[in-house]
Amino acid sequence: MSNIKYLQPDNNKVEHIHKQKLLLSIVFVLIICAIVYFFYYRLQIETSNHKQYTNITLSRLEKIIADELPNFNLKRIKLTTPDNNPNQIVFQYSSRNVKKQLLLSLESKLQTAGFYFLKKACLPRGCGFVLTVTNNSDSNFNLYFISKNKINILKSYLNRILSKPPRLAIIVNNFGYSKDSVFKDILTLPADLTIAITPGNSYSEWAEQVAFQAGKEVIIHMPMAAQNQNLGQAEKLLISKEMSKNKVQKHLKMAIEEIPSAFGMDNYMGSAATSSPKLMNIVFNYLQKQGLYFIDNLNTLDSKAYDYAKSKGLPAAVRNVFINNQNTTETIENNLEQAVKVARKQGKAIAVARANPKTLKALRKLINSQQINNVKLCFASEIVS
Repeated sequence: MSNIKYLQPDNNKVEHIHKQKLLLSIVFVLIICAIVYFFYYRLQIETSNHKQYTNITLSRLEKIIADELPNFNLKRIKLTTPDNNPNQIVFQYSSRNVKKQLLLSLESKLQTAGFYFLKKACLPRGCGFVLTVTNNSDSNFNLYFISKNKINILKSYLNRILSKPPRLAIIVNNFGYSKDSVFKDILTLPADLTIAITPGNSYSEWAEQVAFQAGKEVIIHMPMAAQNQNLGQAEKLLISKEMSKNKVQKHLKMAIEEIPSAFGMDNYMGSAATSSPKLMNIVFNYLQKQGLYFIDNLNTLDSKAYDYAKSKGLPAAVRNVFINNQNTTETIENNLEQAVKVARKQGKAIAVARANPKTLKALRKLINSQQINNVKLCFASEIVS
């Protein structure tokens, strides 16, 4: 018989090892559950605290507006917006004529209370405006101010945001130099046009008042230095990279004071200015404090304006089509048609036009034609991001 011995396992030892493994598995699962519960509980507390803080801030905003602006007879109403943003308050005001003064008063009171503006946007057809504000927290708050008689019209704006059809913003500039019939007629066009006003001129204040009253969105057409140093020298508020920071800020301040209802700014000329990181940094730091957006008119392919604006978190966009590269009726109409095509293809587009009789005629034709059928005309503030 062989001397080989067959080893039999020690059943007690094997059972003991199995019990140890089972115990370790249970302990491991319990530890994981405890960690998950800890973080879940912590998240719930943070969510609850954040919600509580948000509600307190909303209540504070409502109190500031009610206490500091009693003369405007503001009434809080309910409004469902497409994004269902809970951090919003909607107010109704009764008189169309108070819109500008209401906007300026709000800016002053909210800044004094420690809020600053991330973005301002005009609502269509004179409906009112919306301010996006914050107070150095991670929450943004939307404050809607809507004319009492325009609530039904506003629904079309909200539906447009929700359905996201192709959108085209047309910026019409050259305002501020005259108040002849062409400028007045452009303001009566039944479309949401953005009016760019050059500050520092004889009719800049007049243009701001009538454009805003007409329910258009107003922006500042800021004179900026061109590569050709002879250009723009007549402009009182021209800014250039040779200027000191204080002088640039002074010109920007004067422009905003002259056109206080502005929601944004674009550049008039600027082929030298918009390629200067130093100058653009000064400009965008200032605009950011005012909650204004920026449109780069792209007067040079070397422009860095849009990139600098986005790096600072400033709402910005770039012009897609310049309508008046040749001031003939045929060219203007063809360029407007091209702008519509770009909007259809890209989902959104910005076209820039000069105010003159041929532009007025072409805009009338476009607004009344079928070629803009499924493209919605909108303000520039709806395009910037």
